[in-house]
Amino acid sequence: MFNGKNTFVQAVISCGSNLENPPEQLRVGQEKVAGLDRVKLLKTSKAYKTKPVSLDGQPDFMNSVLLIETSLKPQALLKKLLEIETSQGRKREVLHGPRTLDLDLIFYGNEIVKSSNLEIPHPRAHEREFVLRPLCDIAPGWVHPVFKKNAAYLLEKLS
Repeated sequence: MFNGKNTFVQAVISCGSNLENPPEQLRVGQEKVAGLDRVKLLKTSKAYKTKPVSLDGQPDFMNSVLLIETSLKPQALLKKLLEIETSQGRKREVLHGPRTLDLDLIFYGNEIVKSSNLEIPHPRAHEREFVLRPLCDIAPGWVHPVFKKNAAYLLEKLS
């Protein structure tokens, strides 16, 4: 899988689900991310049950975070994550609505990316307990490239 010719970057992916057996959706999502070419799964957080953000009246979510190493560029990785979501029945009908599987690219090394379809770091990662708490399980020292504060500090500031 890794031939030494590519540059590898650690990245953080947030996983969420609140439809069609969320624990199983997270397990399958993790398995499919780990099976991607040019991706190595390094760590997985435990899953947390969380309340929906921005849209009430839907089931609670299960959320976890994956730490990976990849030689894929951010846009290529995003494309693969979207393909996994689609394979799990993800439909984008209601903004912030229920979903079978949501895979968000939160951090990609210390890069800052802004394009029409991708923003890294994720623009609200520092405000989301459902991202920071599981991230602190596996990488509490991960430094946010904009705020220059680690995940443990950002989580503490939310409390």
